[in-house]
Amino acid sequence: MEDIQKIIDSLNQNEKKVLPLLKEKSVNEICKKSNLDEVSVLRSLEFLQNKKIVELKKITKRLVYPGVNGVLYKKIS
Repeated sequence: MEDIQKIIDSLNQNEKKVLPLLKEKSVNEICKKSNLDEVSVLRSLEFLQNKKIVELKKITKRLVYPGVNGVLYKKIS
C-alpha cells in the first residue's frame, strides 16, 4: 500500500490529468479532454511508462498520396 501511495505522490499534474483518460482511443482525444497539447500528453504518457504504470505500443502508418500525374490518370481512367 505504501508503494502505491508513493507512486500517486510522484505523479505530476499532467500525469494526473492523462491517467483517467487512458481509455480514449487516440492521443488527440486525450488532448481535447485534458486541455493539454499533444507534446504534453505524449510526455506524460512516457513518464507513466517509465514509472511502470502504463505500457505504450506505437503503431506506425505510412500514408501515400497521389501526385499530380496520379490524380490526372485517375480522372482519365
